[in-house]
Amino acid sequence: MNLIGEHTDYNDGFVLPMAIGPCIRVRVTPRADRRALLHSEHGPPASLDLERPLQPGDRGWSCYPAGVIAQFQRLGWSIPGFEATISADLPAGGGLSSSAALEVATATAVEMLCGQALPPEEKALLCQQAEHEFADVPCGIMDQFAVTCCRAGHALLLDCRSRILRHVPFAAADVRVLVIDSGVRHRLADGEYARRRAECASAARHLRVPSLRDVDASDWQTAQAALPEPERSRTAHVISENDRTLAFADA
Repeated sequence: MNLIGEHTDYNDGFVLPMAIGPCIRVRVTPRADRRALLHSEHGPPASLDLERPLQPGDRGWSCYPAGVIAQFQRLGWSIPGFEATISADLPAGGGLSSSAALEVATATAVEMLCGQALPPEEKALLCQQAEHEFADVPCGIMDQFAVTCCRAGHALLLDCRSRILRHVPFAAADVRVLVIDSGVRHRLADGEYARRRAECASAARHLRVPSLRDVDASDWQTAQAALPEPERSRTAHVISENDRTLAFADA
């Protein structure tokens, strides 16, 4: 769950997520052949041929685990056949990083099957790449880094450009974080997320900076005149949200 730092990760900015209790579980059983059989309450079973490199395609929910497996194949890992049952008490589409949780859970299962392990940051980037290629979602790095790197009792301050992490204690006895399911569902692949990201990239090009993180707040009053809407509003949000995130982490 992200405390603050919205729409800043893909602008090379700062985010401050924290881990929560609900999760996704992947129970794996080895198979004698080289197939992966995937079962989930979110869709029909999926069968993947591990004898050949997996390619993007119309797989529905299984595009996420398939994408993760494909990334390990590219690393040269020999993945044995397995059957996986996926269960969750994390609501899909509820804004709680369910796709990243599924990706990281799948990656962890592959590590266990192969008797190897990636560093957490490398595993997060692998899962992000899987979502880019197999789910066609241009997500930032926040969700995957939060799932792999958060610690109990802490929030995670992440610089999305340098990928430098700072674990911020968040265990005050008089503070409670309430996560309330509003019932609203969304999908990053539905187009709105990609549209907003494209608007931010367009604003950066107009301002001739690598990303909106590079817009100096002191120059913004003058620079904003060069931008049309909605690029102007997107840029103003990123500038102020980065400042708020850093102040929140230091409070």
